[in-house]
Parts: sequence; structure tokens; C-alpha cells
Amino acid sequence: MEELKNSVDEVIFAGDLVGYCASPNEVIKLLKDLNPVICVSGNHDYACLKKDFKWFNEVAAKALIWTVNNIKKENLEYLSKMPLQETFSVKNFKIYVTHGSPFNNLYDYVYQEEARNWTSFFKATESDIIVLGHTHIPMLMKFGEKYILNPGSVGQPRDGDPAASYCILDISGEVKVEFKRICYDIDKSAEKIIAEGLPSFLAERLYMGL
Repeated sequence: MEELKNSVDEVIFAGDLVGYCASPNEVIKLLKDLNPVICVSGNHDYACLKKDFKWFNEVAAKALIWTVNNIKKENLEYLSKMPLQETFSVKNFKIYVTHGSPFNNLYDYVYQEEARNWTSFFKATESDIIVLGHTHIPMLMKFGEKYILNPGSVGQPRDGDPAASYCILDISGEVKVEFKRICYDIDKSAEKIIAEGLPSFLAERLYMGL
């Protein structure tokens, strides 16, 4: 977080502030402290608001129920204000952000194979750069002068590398995307998950990056 505060003009967050881990209030506070920030709702954020967990497996549902019971009222209100999608312009670039895809903001998974349908993505969003989340896997696809990217996941990477994943998007000249990994105290996060009575798999997967 210190690196982000000191080295970027704006933070883009592609959803899922809560779910899976045991520090929802702390995570939301961290994001609030990062200004300015573009933040959209993920499927876990949305589920906490609606208290509808039927789309989730048993482990994820247990984590969401725990989150609903432990999140502060003001933080739940913060989640309620996050849009499903956001479009904004920087310099000559129009940037579109959502968690899933332009066609299903919450639940679509866009891996490289799906991203090859890029013409429909850019036609739907009328954008130059599309930022997605949901898969927890870093991805960058370039189509001429247009880009689809996924920064990966800070809290639960799933590409086999347990280090927190994010990227720096530089549009000061030619578009540049630099993926970065940051090692953190996994033991501390895992121990809190167990201490709060959440499923042990949620702690174990942090070590595997899965």
C-alpha cells in the first residue's frame, strides 16, 4: 500500500474487497485511505449486500456468512455505493472497469480464451482499455491499440504464486503495463482465518497461490 500511495496517480480496484479472508474491515479501511480510487463491486461484495449465497460453494458461502456477521455497518454502506461498472477517461484513453465482463459484471470469468472475443468487448464498452477481476489470475491481452488486463489478486492469487499480485498501468506516453508481486506475511493471514473459525482450506490455499 505504501508503494501505491507514493508511485501512482489513481488506484483502480476491480472488485471483491471482502469474502474468503478474515479482515474485511481492515481491508476496506486500507482502500478508503487510497485516494483517488476507482472501485467497482465484485460478486462477493454484492452477495454480502443481498445476503444471497446460492451461487457460491460451501466454503465460500461460510466465509460470506461470517463476513456479513462481522463487517461494520459503515463498511457495508461503503460496499453498497460501489457501482457494478465504471468508465472514465485519462488523457486520450477511455478506461472501462468491471469485475466479471461487460456482459455479466459479477459472474463472467474472462480468461485469455474468452478475451479473444475482444471485438464484442470493445464494441460494448466503447473503451480503449478494459480492466477486469474475478479470475484472480494476471492477464494482459493487446489488440492493436486496445488492451484487456487483469491485475490478478492481492488477497488470494490463483496462478500458483502466493505473492500478492497487482499491476501498474502507465499511459503517460505509449501504454505500458508492469505486473508486480509483493510477498506478505501469509502466516498472519492464515492464523486469523483459523482463529475466526473459517474453513481451513481458505488458509491453506494462501500458501499455494490457488
